[in-house]
Amino acid sequence: MENYDAGQTVKLSCRNVWKIYGDTSDSFFMDGNGNVDDPQAHVKKILKSEHIVANADVSFDVYAGEIFVIMGLSGSGKSTILNLIPRFYNIKSGDIKIDHQSIYDIKINSLRRHISLVSQDTTLFDDTIRNNIAYAKMDATD
Repeated sequence: MENYDAGQTVKLSCRNVWKIYGDTSDSFFMDGNGNVDDPQAHVKKILKSEHIVANADVSFDVYAGEIFVIMGLSGSGKSTILNLIPRFYNIKSGDIKIDHQSIYDIKINSLRRHISLVSQDTTLFDDTIRNNIAYAKMDATD
């Protein structure tokens, strides 16, 4: 993966992140780091066992000051990867770091105070984007 700018600081790093739904989803990743030799073959193996692959081997960096966009078709896992960052869901394998610190080493309320998600939902406030973002941060307390 090419660096955005070698002089920029990485604020968010996702490495080999997998989110699998199913009764025995833990059995697909024994070491927890998400590295697999052939991700496509691994997805096929998971699907054959009637599990759902929400995110498969997702890796990216977001740099300080960068505008980062996740695009894809409906149902492709965009919202799932975003919900993994503040730990609304737990990853099955891989690593997510904010300022070089694992999200699992940060108190959950502190983590959620620094990351807000504004859903594409009818429950949004219709007055301003600022109020929607502020609302997402209001519930995060230590």
